[in-house]
Amino acid sequence: GEGYSVQANMMLKNKVVDAMKAAFEATEGDLAMRMLVAMQAAEEQGGDIRGMQSAALKVVKGDLSTESLYPDWQIIYDLRVDEHDEPMTELARLVRLNRAQIINQEGHELLKKEQRKAALALWAEARQMAPELEEIPFWQAVTLADKPADVTTAASILQPTLADDPLREQWLDLVRRLQICGLLEREGAADELLAAMSFE
Repeated sequence: GEGYSVQANMMLKNKVVDAMKAAFEATEGDLAMRMLVAMQAAEEQGGDIRGMQSAALKVVKGDLSTESLYPDWQIIYDLRVDEHDEPMTELARLVRLNRAQIINQEGHELLKKEQRKAALALWAEARQMAPELEEIPFWQAVTLADKPADVTTAASILQPTLADDPLREQWLDLVRRLQICGLLEREGAADELLAAMSFE
């Protein structure tokens, strides 16, 4: 197809390649998602004659604008699942978590550019996409509590995450440690964040 190719070897049925092509073309989203859906479509047609053994996905971005002979490659996704009972299911989970981290980082970059509203929207999307990743809301909250010193919003992000977390006390202690070691630069930021949250 235009701008892409799909291949298969040792496939169970001759419908695998056509299924991948149709799924890739019909799917919206980033390249990783389109690749994942194409692989899932292949699996639905029987996939590999040996059955499921492994699954991998790699997406690399290249800056071709440079005059250098070789583009500046940046790895966006580099995920692999080996010897797993459900490798495609596990790969899909990893793609989702990786995508959430990418969106979260984009939010951090927007906040640095003082685009607060857009940053908060991306952060909310990342939290919703990967609710099991406590580090996403944790670092969002820490960032807001420090600079630009929006403790209220920081607490509203972190409190729901830690409400039922069995490791809550460890996370709260980490907030204190960040202040002590200077990663929270604004004086009193940790105490203010902790005071703004209440847990039963």
